[in-house]
Amino acid sequence: MEKTTAPIEGITAGQIGRASDRFSERCRVNALSLPKDTVQVVLKDEGDALAEEMFKVFRTRVERRAKMVVRHFKVDRTKTREQMLVALDRKEWCVDREVLATMPTDGPEEGDLYFFPLERDTPVGEIDRVFESCILVPDYYAQMQVNADDPAFADEHPNGMQWGRNNFAFFGRWSAGRLVYVIRSGLGWCGGCWFAGRLK
Repeated sequence: MEKTTAPIEGITAGQIGRASDRFSERCRVNALSLPKDTVQVVLKDEGDALAEEMFKVFRTRVERRAKMVVRHFKVDRTKTREQMLVALDRKEWCVDREVLATMPTDGPEEGDLYFFPLERDTPVGEIDRVFESCILVPDYYAQMQVNADDPAFADEHPNGMQWGRNNFAFFGRWSAGRLVYVIRSGLGWCGGCWFAGRLK
């Protein structure tokens, strides 16, 4: 069976080197503002956390310009749909329980999820073709898990998912705070809303 190629290519070794060089230069230029004894303590006690913070800042800047965003997921598919919903920890809910009960739950426990923005306002009947053009399949639990793991993700990448012709969920942020909708509607999707899927 032919292996499906990932829709995007990851960062190169040369780019990693240039990113490291930029940080190294800032450290050299500001050396006197970084006492070496304190630096040693931070590197020893907080090195991993510091690296994670630096990476998140870098990734956020990249994602603001990207046409596709990749997030790794690990999801417990034995959880109920209600448990997945609660894990989102959203301030505002608008949830039709009957619609939620129809959400598919199948898929792998771990993998990569590819988020992409709709290029234009899109009728509900065209969403399947959008996924086909991206060589992706939706994974509803994985998408909920990504939004639960990083609640701020939907602030900059409001994202939705659709199953059937009129069941959908949406994650985003309005003035009232972070929200989740799980409802039935025949309305189309606004251009700029992000969808997500994993490789076929």
